[in-house]
Amino acid sequence: MRRIVRFALLALATPVALAAQESAELRGRIWQNGDTSIATPGAELQVVGTPYHAYAARDGRYRIVGIAPGDYDVRVRLIEYQPALIHVRIAGSTTLDVPLSRLPQALTEVRISGKVLKVPARFEDVYRRGATGVGRLITRDDIERMNPYDTKQILATQPGVLVTDRGLTFQRCQSDLNNLDFTFAMRSRTPGQSPVEPPRRQGNVQVYVDGVLMSKSNDGTFDAATIIDNIPPVAIQVIEVYSGVSRIPGEFLNDACAVVAIWTKAY
Repeated sequence: MRRIVRFALLALATPVALAAQESAELRGRIWQNGDTSIATPGAELQVVGTPYHAYAARDGRYRIVGIAPGDYDVRVRLIEYQPALIHVRIAGSTTLDVPLSRLPQALTEVRISGKVLKVPARFEDVYRRGATGVGRLITRDDIERMNPYDTKQILATQPGVLVTDRGLTFQRCQSDLNNLDFTFAMRSRTPGQSPVEPPRRQGNVQVYVDGVLMSKSNDGTFDAATIIDNIPPVAIQVIEVYSGVSRIPGEFLNDACAVVAIWTKAY
């Protein structure tokens, strides 16, 4: 009987041990073709067909862990550079260094608050929305001046944005929803009943990355802070911030009281 129990325990433990042994990692550096001293911070490396991806740090280095060993296609992208698609076998600790070839620059002039900015052609609409003054635009130059530790630190500098260890919200979201709740409670009370302020709640802060809605409602799988935590400042080209339903552009108005639209260099 003891042998049977011991064998059963071993049988249950074996898959776990094997899974640990089969975990691999991909690491390396991305630089400008022709000069290894020119790093490409913010370059996105995606293991095609999997959720695994990473952004190159300031020195161009990246690291992805937890990949199942096997053959993969790896795509590397960065604005103003020719995308690269590389086939690689990942096993154990695999090194993949990638030189990216620079494309001819195509910049467009956009006037914001009386100042003319030269921006990459594909970001024209983003900067033009910022020029309307309806929301707030955090440009690449702004981010470099801040030299932030993470992306939440960037947003914490914006008026009305509340960033804590527990998450991210906007003062406007809290006040709008709670005023609506209180008004409804007042209208719903019976004659002679004292008004009771309902529990405070906050609205949805939706996060878009390169034009794709990444967050969900408060009871969804993802939240704004989690998405933002996964995008390093070096990967960002520009951020749009909109507070209040009346200020949110139509393309972002999706069950939101506030919107953070992040556009990466890889867009």
